[in-house]
Amino acid sequence: MTESDQAKSKTVVHRDEVKERHTSHWDLDVLRDHELEALYAKPRNAALQRRLWKAAMLAASGLLAVTVAAGLAWWLI
Repeated sequence: MTESDQAKSKTVVHRDEVKERHTSHWDLDVLRDHELEALYAKPRNAALQRRLWKAAMLAASGLLAVTVAAGLAWWLI
């Protein structure tokens, strides 16, 4: 294999910042470790916030239902 063949077969990783700004996705292998960690942390935090919000709304609606039922029972007695 000649030197020019070796140069052609080398894989070059090029980070195109313009492409990164204008595309809706990134190849995970070009991200730095801290960028990758931040990317993976976002959905976990968002999912946790959604679950907490749903739990809070469920508790509030349950409390409202109990309060209304108790009020109706007191009014009917």
